[in-house]
Amino acid sequence: MRDGANPQQVLWELANRYSDAVTRKDAEAASRLWAVAGTWEIGAPFSVLATGPEEIAATLGQRISPAVFMLQSPGAAVVTDAGPERIEGRVHTQEIAHFADRTATIIGCYDDVVIQDEGEWRYASRRFTVTAVDSSPKAWTAVAGASSGTD
Repeated sequence: MRDGANPQQVLWELANRYSDAVTRKDAEAASRLWAVAGTWEIGAPFSVLATGPEEIAATLGQRISPAVFMLQSPGAAVVTDAGPERIEGRVHTQEIAHFADRTATIIGCYDDVVIQDEGEWRYASRRFTVTAVDSSPKAWTAVAGASSGTD
């Protein structure tokens, strides 16, 4: 690694920062994790593609803003290739999003390419392959006074 960074640590740190931003429904914070020409893609059945931090922020914001609350949790993170300025890997992820009429649980895997961009490690591409989706009507009750970390 050019900066002496541990590739596993870099991949894990970015995945955690992304999941934290999504859980807090902060699309702007999430978008800052991408390189200028970076892409964010979600495969079928959602079929989403956005390029660049501004478009990623707008697209992600549209997807997460209707949720009453969300929780995205990264699981196993595995580096598949690493060089001085590029890391490739995958991060298995589970997301729960509660909407007024349903709760969606999505399980899948991100295939990530991370590069050095202006002295920072950022996503060059992040592609989510959906393994399973359950959007059945479910009853969730928000706990009064609880925080999702947005305070």
